[in-house]
Amino acid sequence: MNDFTATVEDKHLAEVFKVAIDGKYAFRRFKDILAHYPEERESWFRLKDDGMEQKASE
Repeated sequence: MNDFTATVEDKHLAEVFKVAIDGKYAFRRFKDILAHYPEERESWFRLKDDGMEQKASE
């Protein structure tokens, strides 16, 4: 989630993500925010899938 947040170009939205991923229930808050930003949600899944593919090939 930190890696993804670093790729978010909208500085305000990036800050919202940073606050959301700090502390308990971070993933739940992160997903709730993604639900309101479909383009960022697609970017998240692309980054996540790329990371899984890289780990699998290693």
